[in-house]
Amino acid sequence: MENEKKGYSWPASALTVKEMAILVKWRKKTGTPITKLLRQSVTCMDRERKI
Repeated sequence: MENEKKGYSWPASALTVKEMAILVKWRKKTGTPITKLLRQSVTCMDRERKI
């Protein structure tokens, strides 16, 4: 169930130009698709902050 997609549209317009540039930099550096980088970021933040 952890990998289940919820069908939520990502609000890409909420990202700033600087934030998108960071994602593009990491995509180029790692070859990882931006959607996967975003998923990894959410998981990382969840582990770090435990809200």
